[in-house]
Amino acid sequence: MRGACFVALLLTVSMLVACDASEPPSAPNQRATPSPTATDVPGVTASPTDSSPSPTGAAPSDLLGAFEPVSAPFSVFPAATLMSDGRVLVTGGFPAMLETWMFDPASSAVGPGPRLMEGRQSHLAVTLADGSVLIAGGVGLGDAQGPLATAELLDPVAGTVRSAGMLQVPRLAAEAVRLDDGRVLIAGGAGAGDGGPVTKLEVFDPALSTFSLVQTEDSVAGALVKLDDGRVVVAGESSAWIFDPENDSVSGIPVSGEYWSGSPVLLTSGEVLMTGGCCAPGGDALHRAGVLDVATGGFTAVDDLNHGRVNHTATRLADGRVLIVGGIGSQDGPREVPTQTAEVYDPETRSFIQASQPVAVRSAHQANLLADGRVLITGGWRSGTPSAEVFTP
Repeated sequence: MRGACFVALLLTVSMLVACDASEPPSAPNQRATPSPTATDVPGVTASPTDSSPSPTGAAPSDLLGAFEPVSAPFSVFPAATLMSDGRVLVTGGFPAMLETWMFDPASSAVGPGPRLMEGRQSHLAVTLADGSVLIAGGVGLGDAQGPLATAELLDPVAGTVRSAGMLQVPRLAAEAVRLDDGRVLIAGGAGAGDGGPVTKLEVFDPALSTFSLVQTEDSVAGALVKLDDGRVVVAGESSAWIFDPENDSVSGIPVSGEYWSGSPVLLTSGEVLMTGGCCAPGGDALHRAGVLDVATGGFTAVDDLNHGRVNHTATRLADGRVLIVGGIGSQDGPREVPTQTAEVYDPETRSFIQASQPVAVRSAHQANLLADGRVLITGGWRSGTPSAEVFTP
């Protein structure tokens, strides 16, 4: 599950969509929406950014990797998913856009894709075994402003989009992962009403094009981490569970130590790395980091992040290290201050190494590992351009 700060931010933006975005036309295919920057979003004031150098004083030439801008019209809060052919499909975004785009890593070119049936932002997108992409939930425009239950299937080869049924629980900013049997597990997100977290899991079956609830004794919500054996960790704020697709059962992980969840990612060792979180006294993001041993439930602290952050991305690289990018770093009165920094976790030393500075300031963005080992960073709450960039380790 994304952090509480992230969900609150999305709820604020979703309220602005209905009030300030231009009226949607009667026919969806007649609307074209420009891509906003943070300062374009109505009612939002851009904050100063934390772009402080490495705390160790490393010179730019000593920093890991390099970020390069990508010319793209991606908006705030789209959904990005790696397709079976190696390209990345980016869909929707603020304010509930219909447009989709395809990023080709071979040329770094971005081209248009099929238009969605329904404009949406803060939705989920998962590539299925047959190459089609499941798109569900999120926030719409006007009367459809609240969390959506609708779903659609996009075929990037045929260039077609069709209905895929309805979520059992409307939700925005949800987590989703494709299971080994081809189904999709969906968790968390913000629901209707007061926007509280959705505590019900559900599974999409592409063979039947249906969504069904998972029966659990506990209220279960959290970020999803698929293990190498096909099971899925649901990492909640203070508890963790295991979902077993063999029988669709959910069991608690008896965590010990000072467990917490923050942008979890699976390490090659089978442990799950947690980083950052909210909040230290004064509202600043936390520098903490730790690893969860799924087999024993043990939670062990590792070296702190160089920069405190929340609403950041954590992406395992091809060599087993983990790239940490952006997020909210601190609080300046009522304003959240994003950090224009990146770092890499080394599981061998259990420490973080400062990486080169990202091109743009981002929080609540998305990151996709490409087949060539680079990482595509898209969207997010940001100031200025570009709307995408690529990290080369």
